[in-house]
Amino acid sequence: MENRNTEVERLAWKLADMERNYTSSPCFSAICGAFAMYLAQDARETTDLIDILKKNEVSESVFALVTDRIADHWDRYQPLLTTYAQADLSDSIFLNLNRGFIEGGRKNGFSSSIPIIDLLLKTLAIKKGDSVCDIGCAAGDFLRRAYYKAFSDNEENDFCGIERAKDMAAIAEICAWCLDAKIKIHGEDAFAETFDGIGYDKVLCDAPLAVRGMPQEPNVRRFFHATFPDFPELRTGMQGDWLFAARAVAAIKRDGRAAVVLSPSAMFDNRNEAYRRYFIQHGLIEAVIELPSNLMMSTNIPTYLVVFSHGNDVVKMIRADELCYVSRRKKVLGKQHIDIIAACLGVEATADTKGLDRYCATVSRDVLLKNECSLAVKQYFADPVAIKDGIPFGNFVTDARRGVLLTRDELDRIFTKSETDWLYLSVKDISEGVIGGDLMYLGNIPEQMISSCVKQNDLIISRVNASGAGFKVAVAEIPEGKRLVPCENVLIVSVNEDEADPYYLKACLDNEYAQRYLDKHSSGSAIRILSYRDLESLPVPNLPIERQREIGRVCRENALNIVSLRDQLAAAKASLASVFENAAADVLVKNGQEG
Repeated sequence: MENRNTEVERLAWKLADMERNYTSSPCFSAICGAFAMYLAQDARETTDLIDILKKNEVSESVFALVTDRIADHWDRYQPLLTTYAQADLSDSIFLNLNRGFIEGGRKNGFSSSIPIIDLLLKTLAIKKGDSVCDIGCAAGDFLRRAYYKAFSDNEENDFCGIERAKDMAAIAEICAWCLDAKIKIHGEDAFAETFDGIGYDKVLCDAPLAVRGMPQEPNVRRFFHATFPDFPELRTGMQGDWLFAARAVAAIKRDGRAAVVLSPSAMFDNRNEAYRRYFIQHGLIEAVIELPSNLMMSTNIPTYLVVFSHGNDVVKMIRADELCYVSRRKKVLGKQHIDIIAACLGVEATADTKGLDRYCATVSRDVLLKNECSLAVKQYFADPVAIKDGIPFGNFVTDARRGVLLTRDELDRIFTKSETDWLYLSVKDISEGVIGGDLMYLGNIPEQMISSCVKQNDLIISRVNASGAGFKVAVAEIPEGKRLVPCENVLIVSVNEDEADPYYLKACLDNEYAQRYLDKHSSGSAIRILSYRDLESLPVPNLPIERQREIGRVCRENALNIVSLRDQLAAAKASLASVFENAAADVLVKNGQEG
């Protein structure tokens, strides 16, 4: 007998294939077809689609979705109405839900991220009898898992999801129907006056990250005027992260708990300081969890999971950015990673409480308020290595400046293939700690560029750390008679060589300690941007100048060795590419020269 899973998979593919002629999202439409066939089992006296939907008393949103998707070709489904069991049709719905992308490019909630749902269930400590609300529930994957964890026949449970995208809300209803789960789905705005949404034990909010324009919406202004009259002024164009956080907090009971997914910029940039301050001052933030990048289905940037509750004098900062497995396309949470996070939150006991120190730090409200209300988790952890008797990097600096801002068109106008005295340095020209030997020539240099040129022995430091690759550092050794024009994405630092050796400072900046420090103090989410203010506070060991120069000498020798090896590698590549041409020239005849 054929395996049932194979039969269900074949059914899911068959329905999706049927829909390919009618839509660009066949998996989505196949869900509607399977659901209509599912309902037909309970209304066998009719084969008309409208009658089937009406007899089963589906909601207006589900009625609209199903008829819009399959009404014009329902005749293709009618011969199949008695072919498949309801259980197989139900399973095919979830198979197509997991397989397809829902309209708008966003995967259906956490549909293929079961470990993330497990993390959320533990983070919220959902238990039997809890009432649960999911703001921005998408296809309702979290709600369905929460339902089976919290539902109790002896309790008047309330399970509610709200999703502004009406088609997505209808899909969530379909899924709940097929599982016979008593979940109410509202296809409307979370701030709508018609949605009460208060008094829940546990609330999840996975709203769109960094969405803007919300303060212009009347529903949002009404909500904050009525619910949070002392909330900081809503600015036009502000991102909506903390507005959704406020909506989630308003939905919980006094002893309830909410978990909200927020973008990195909401946690530490100046534009959001007033909103962070509000939540901190009111004791609403229980914990901040920094999750790994490339974990969520909807974004590749690292996200934060913030836990809200009432009466918090301290905030738990949890570093989970490295708690994951790395798969081919995404990062994945393992059970042990989830258990560590749960133990840090205190919602799950662990025998090794001492080992949690590397992941969890407790920060008082006063410290947060004094620190510009920053919720950047790494900021509150000690670096793995400390500098003994360190002094600020800025003490050794005589001058610091940015490179030259040139648009692509401006650069094209002054670029030349002829050799000149002017060389252009971009970030990609710094590799393996040295400046490349094949720089672009420039001509007709504007007068204002001259003051930005690099001087001999200046430190050149890239301002961008993309994908954790680190900030590049090189010491300028400029050929005689040449001038070096740097791009805007580098910092040029002139050093007092009586007090510090440039190559010694380069060795310090290349060290893992300094790279971690600069990454922690720079700004940005997926791409970290370094300013001189971030750099000048870096602690540097105050060694005697003689010892500095000895370390600098070793660093320079290694840099020169890299230059030599690079030149040898380039020569070897050129030789390899021309082996056949040189060794078999007699069999090569140029076009047009056949004798």
